[in-house]
Amino acid sequence: MYIRQSDRARHRRAAARAERSTKGPYLYSNNGYVLLSLVVERATGTTLAAYSKTRIFEPLGMGDTQYRK
Repeated sequence: MYIRQSDRARHRRAAARAERSTKGPYLYSNNGYVLLSLVVERATGTTLAAYSKTRIFEPLGMGDTQYRK
């Protein structure tokens, strides 16, 4: 899989934010969501948030559910 330089930078920033926001002995990682976001964007040409809204949340009647930006 080839990742553009801008994608790598976005991934590093997301990982750094996750580490800085950690309080306590647990370290939560959003790397799976970052990878999912990149895959969905490449496959569909739309963001994970937009794709999830139209293809998952709205069909399930989850109008108030969204990904945080």
